[in-house]
Amino acid sequence: MILTLKDLCPKGPLIEHRGIKIVHYSGGLHFASRAVFKSNICQFLNINLTEETKRRKSPNFIEADDAIKYLILDFTALSYIDPSAISTFKTFIKDLEAFKNSTISND
Repeated sequence: MILTLKDLCPKGPLIEHRGIKIVHYSGGLHFASRAVFKSNICQFLNINLTEETKRRKSPNFIEADDAIKYLILDFTALSYIDPSAISTFKTFIKDLEAFKNSTISND
């Protein structure tokens, strides 16, 4: 299950900073859920990796002011991760880092 910081603290003190997204993931991450995990993160970030790669290679590319610079993945409630999910996760992080995003994992 993927939760944003707003989901975790709907009425509590919450400070959002432009360019920073925090995602809390709970449950297991395995061969059957790895594609859904990646898809949900992309949906949350509002990006399509293929389209974003093409867009950034364009000579007319200008980065938006509200672009995400840091993605913080909170895995404190991750109960299990299998080798295939680790492989998918590592590839996904490399894809995001190609966009010059910093990804921080809290495991």
